[in-house]
Amino acid sequence: MTAKMPWMMFPMFPAVLSFTMIFAACVAEKRCMSCTMKYSASMGVFSGAGQPVRYAVQPIPGSLIAKWVLAAIVQVVVLAFIIHKVYKPAPFAAGAAGK
Repeated sequence: MTAKMPWMMFPMFPAVLSFTMIFAACVAEKRCMSCTMKYSASMGVFSGAGQPVRYAVQPIPGSLIAKWVLAAIVQVVVLAFIIHKVYKPAPFAAGAAGK
């Protein structure tokens, strides 16, 4: 498993990049924690939504699948909270758009 760790970690970078880009484009300007939490909860459900398929096709206990879905939601909520606190969009300059 250790030898395969880079293959398990690599997909996280594009996922976090996409999550952050969508956040910056759609949520960041509002600077509203409730908007951030709504976005993160919906993205968490989205990221965990494929896990029940594993229950249908692999011999995995349903309790493990439920824990994976819950963990996916918690991870995304924590990620969104961190991004909300760290990401500060630049103020919009009225004259800068035409230059």
